[in-house]
Amino acid sequence: MSCCSLLSVDLNDKCSCQHKSLCERLIELTTEHQLEQIQRQPTRLDSVRDLLFTNKPGLVKEVLVVPGLSDHDTVILDAYLHINPNHKKSRKINQWYRADWDSMKA
Repeated sequence: MSCCSLLSVDLNDKCSCQHKSLCERLIELTTEHQLEQIQRQPTRLDSVRDLLFTNKPGLVKEVLVVPGLSDHDTVILDAYLHINPNHKKSRKINQWYRADWDSMKA
């Protein structure tokens, strides 16, 4: 997004940027969906250009900003997540080629 003033706004402060309606809509959405901004470190010069929101801040271990490959730094999130693998139920597969067709016909 090219709106650096929008992305550098602190969502707890009153918005005063050139794209005020976008900024206010972002604040409205985060409030409406009870999202918390957890990335507040600058990612390009002194601007917070990369925002990271969550509705479960307790699952966040750490948020790091490390030097990137371009003029942007990289945001790394370490979170407490447990993945439940989707185990498929076993199913019966008939192996008709093994059938004794002669004895079934008799």
